[in-house]
Amino acid sequence: MCLAIEEMYMDGKREGEEKGRINGTAQDIFDLLEDLGAIPTQIRDGVEKLAKEMNLERLRALLKVAARCGSFEEFERQL
Repeated sequence: MCLAIEEMYMDGKREGEEKGRINGTAQDIFDLLEDLGAIPTQIRDGVEKLAKEMNLERLRALLKVAARCGSFEEFERQL
């Protein structure tokens, strides 16, 4: 019985860590994009949607785009 409880605890811990990475990556994207000005709603909504879908791989790719793009339009094309 203790083993089952420990497994549930570890699963919850892993899920929490994953959510933390996802939310941190989304925030990093927003931090980079804010250098371009006020983030348009459609971009903010798109990034938040990926975070809710737990799509860390896609968010990491967008983080690289945010670091290199020179405009919101350029970022949105990759979104």
